Amino acid sequence: MVLLKFILYVILFYYAFIYISKKLINFFLKRWINKINKDLYKQSHRSNFQKHSNGETEFSHEKEKVADPGGDYVDFEEIKD
Repeated sequence: MVLLKFILYVILFYYAFIYISKKLINFFLKRWINKINKDLYKQSHRSNFQKHSNGETEFSHEKEKVADPGGDYVDFEEIKD
């Protein structure tokens, strides 16, 4: 009789563990996916314009892009023949 109870408890524990695991995994995956969606939504709706206010008038212009200078400056010297 003790062995039968033990087997019954093991089976019940196994199914309870599987059920709870599925619920927890589902919960955490939904949270993770929602967080990623929020981040992607914020990135896609981020404006390329900066707002400035001058008195009561607000205007916006495109952000200044950093220009690449194109390399190092080389100073050449003239050689006399």
